[in-house]
Amino acid sequence: MSHPSSRTDRHLQVVPDRPVRRPDPVAVGRDLLGRVDPWDAERAAASYLADAEGAGRLPRVWTDDIPALERAASRGALAMLLAVGSVAGDERGEPASAAAGRLTAAGVRPPPWAGELSHPIEALDAWRLCWADGLTSALNCTFHRAARSHSLVVLVDHLDGDIATDILEFDDSGLAETIGRLAARGQVTLETPGQAVVRADMEQALRTRAERDRTGVGCRSLGAEITGGEVPGFPAMTWLLRARLPHMGTRYAPRPNLSLLSGESIKD
Repeated sequence: MSHPSSRTDRHLQVVPDRPVRRPDPVAVGRDLLGRVDPWDAERAAASYLADAEGAGRLPRVWTDDIPALERAASRGALAMLLAVGSVAGDERGEPASAAAGRLTAAGVRPPPWAGELSHPIEALDAWRLCWADGLTSALNCTFHRAARSHSLVVLVDHLDGDIATDILEFDDSGLAETIGRLAARGQVTLETPGQAVVRADMEQALRTRAERDRTGVGCRSLGAEITGGEVPGFPAMTWLLRARLPHMGTRYAPRPNLSLLSGESIKD
């Protein structure tokens, strides 16, 4: 009789792992040439960076992908460099932005949304929606650039340790509808403590989520219950939110249409 280690189990079949094919950044950028809103480009770049981070190859984005995009010297490559430079933040995004500047200087034509991407971002309408039971809150800030506005809402589960469960994105009409759905879940209070406070709450919720993700313990999603549809991927939305947090200052500047709740309680 042969030794157990030398026998082959006919019922087991070893299937080699198939490497996950990562998206081609030039192809991603090429798809962005037909867009008009730079938010779409930033969302695509955020997904690309989140996928790279999840695969453990984020450092290679800077050492390999950015130089490869510059060498490609195409409009799609320029679009991706601009998008990554905008989402990655000042320090991390600088190599991508610098490469985009060199391609533009060399005569590569920018995508149609490049001019709008360069406009300053203004943070508006920072608020916190709290449920009376103290279990959940929603943190919002609306970011205005050129003629467009996009709102990011962070849902926080206080019962599970003040953890960010979802980051949702809305335009103005979508935000109004969502506020109604949030209010329908129970007695709520709408607070406007200022951008600095809301930003600090968002950052704390993101830190708690990052610590939880490192342990491999999941958390429940509140977003699906509220939106009734598909919820954006949290890692990509984290990149988008972190790119905008620095624009949240200490001054609170509400727009006239902030009061969307009937009978809301506002605390200044």
